[in-house]
Amino acid sequence: MGRDEQARLRPMRRTVLIGLGASAFGLLPARPHAAGAATPDDSARIAPPDTKAAADTARAVLYEEDPGDRNGKRFAGTVRWRIDMQSTGSNATPDTMVRAGVTIPERQMTLNWTLRRNQDRSLPATHTVDLKFAVAEEFSHGGIQNVPGLLMKQGEQTRGTPLRGLAVKVTEEYFLIGLSSAEGDRGINIQLLREREWIDMPIVYQDGRRAILAIEKGPAGARAFRQAFAAWDGAGPSPLSTDTK
Repeated sequence: MGRDEQARLRPMRRTVLIGLGASAFGLLPARPHAAGAATPDDSARIAPPDTKAAADTARAVLYEEDPGDRNGKRFAGTVRWRIDMQSTGSNATPDTMVRAGVTIPERQMTLNWTLRRNQDRSLPATHTVDLKFAVAEEFSHGGIQNVPGLLMKQGEQTRGTPLRGLAVKVTEEYFLIGLSSAEGDRGINIQLLREREWIDMPIVYQDGRRAILAIEKGPAGARAFRQAFAAWDGAGPSPLSTDTK
């Protein structure tokens, strides 16, 4: 994503976050009836994984419901994690962020996933999560209609706990999630982000079918989260709270 595109989307991000509420997400179950690695950057499309970086990859799994099979379908993929520094606005100080590049090869689906600390004192969010999907033109379900939120879980097969905040579709296949800064929500969200090893993303396709994309932190992801929270804590409290833990 170029600078012009980032500038165009920045007001949309702000509008989304201004509308952030303190209520928890209404999410799909942890799995439908049964219940991918790219360079993590801001591009709309993500390059295929570099096999030389296999040591830095973790698992990604896409579960799709299937009316003809109560166990659904499972597609394996990969995720690569990294720490990045970037400014979130023209006058904002560059800040640490966690990035993940996800590829599900069999479904020709990719995702850029970014966790940022909110530095705008006027917006009621502690952190934001950007999700930028890309699918092939011939994708059988037509594309991504909705991502209602995020859940954190201990293992691939365990039920997730929802992060509290608001999820909004910004543009086609680009979704923004603001994590609630309400008293009580912030501590729960940060604890889940720090401690849980997997992230679930419920998906509603354009044709109404449902799926869940699950990504594992793995050693590289766990390290990225530790480094990011250490940097955020070391930078002082977020603009919305004096609690840095």
